Amino acid sequence: ARPLKGAEAIAAAVGGARGHLDGLLVGDRRHRPKNLAPGEVCLYTDEGDEIRFKRGRIIGVTAGSELQVTAPKVTVTASTSVTLDTPKVIATGDIEAAGQVRDGVGSMQGMRDTYNGHDHDENDSGGPTDTPNQGMS
Repeated sequence: ARPLKGAEAIAAAVGGARGHLDGLLVGDRRHRPKNLAPGEVCLYTDEGDEIRFKRGRIIGVTAGSELQVTAPKVTVTASTSVTLDTPKVIATGDIEAAGQVRDGVGSMQGMRDTYNGHDHDENDSGGPTDTPNQGMS
C-alpha cells in the first residue's frame, strides 16, 4: 500500500533497525467505511472502491468506474445462477452454450425453427411464400 499523507500506520523495526521499518497495519480513518457489521473485513481506497468480506459468506466488490480482470482463462462456478443486471452485454468473440439459450419466451432453437419454417402470404398471388432458402443455424 502507499497511504495518503495523514494516514495512520503501525510499523515494526525489523531486527531492531529503525532504517528498516515495515508497515504492519495502515489505515485512514478519513476514508474508512463506517457501516461494517461485526466480523466483516474491508479493503478500501480513498475514492470509495472496496472489496468487502460480508456476513453470510458474501464478498462484495465496488468499483467507481471499472472492474478489470486480466487472465488467460477465467472460470466462474455458480451452483444456481449468474445474473447480469446491465442494459448491455458485449462479447468481442464467439459465445458457446452447452444448454438452451432462452430469449425470455422460448429458446434460440425455437427461434430458428420458427424462422426456418415460416411462410406468409405473397403480395400479388395470395398464396404462401416458400420457406426461406437460407436457414438460421
